Amino acid sequence: MFDKEQKEAFIKEYLKSKVVAKTSLYAVFRKTELFEEKLNKDASQFTREEILDMFAQFRAKSVNSLLNYAIILKHYSRLMRGENEYESITKADVVDLIDKSGNILLSREELDDIEAQLLNWSDKAIVELLWEGISGKNMIDIYSVSEECIQGDMLCVNGKEFYMTNRLKELLPKAFAETEIMSYGNTMRIVEVEGKGRLYKERANTRGVDSDDQKFRYFYRRIQIFREYLDIPGLTMKNLSASGMFYYIQLGIKETGLALREFLKTSKGKELAIQYGFAEDYYVDTIAQKYEQYI
Repeated sequence: MFDKEQKEAFIKEYLKSKVVAKTSLYAVFRKTELFEEKLNKDASQFTREEILDMFAQFRAKSVNSLLNYAIILKHYSRLMRGENEYESITKADVVDLIDKSGNILLSREELDDIEAQLLNWSDKAIVELLWEGISGKNMIDIYSVSEECIQGDMLCVNGKEFYMTNRLKELLPKAFAETEIMSYGNTMRIVEVEGKGRLYKERANTRGVDSDDQKFRYFYRRIQIFREYLDIPGLTMKNLSASGMFYYIQLGIKETGLALREFLKTSKGKELAIQYGFAEDYYVDTIAQKYEQYI
């Protein structure tokens, strides 16, 4: 990280007043590092032209992601040198800089960006759980996630066990505690909800029919709202899960030095396939065909 000490000092200070994942801030500065080294100066010193050129090469999935980067870098640069060129960056400046390649698989950094822009802890947790492959048929597993499911380092849902990542340990207690959520739209407002102690929330004094279809539609609708709010057309429940699995496949391949199919045949590869709901009999061919083009 370029000028590491001053960036870490900024991150520490920024987190005191902003609700954002620390990993999101580090991700921004990992992105700027290549350009800082190339230009031999800190990101806070970039000209407007250099900023827009950098943003174009970020290959961001949405306009909101680029605007989020600009906000973070604006605050960083303001702390470093006062007025800066990030102050003038608007939506009109970045609307043509988003990645239109059609690649629907998200990186971990892009997931962090998405979560940083969502307004409620339960929304962030929904996205994170889907990334971890916790959904189930008709979303029954994610619907069932509650405080009682947490048993040490494991999340036990409907007879299945999932490892609790540090991110889930951070998000789930905050999601369970929510009794009010922010609505999305042109006029944001606070809505009272029932569901303390569980992930699934419903508006106070309204109760729908308890059915598999209703459970599925709740999470489908939440992701649809996020997709429209963030302006990321490829953001779906399936793509979040597929992106999470690909992330862990990449880690496994890197750690073992094996090729895709060889890694999938290991005990770790089989565990991963089961976690993401693939049938044990044919998972190697099915998963390999799905991800070979990206390896």
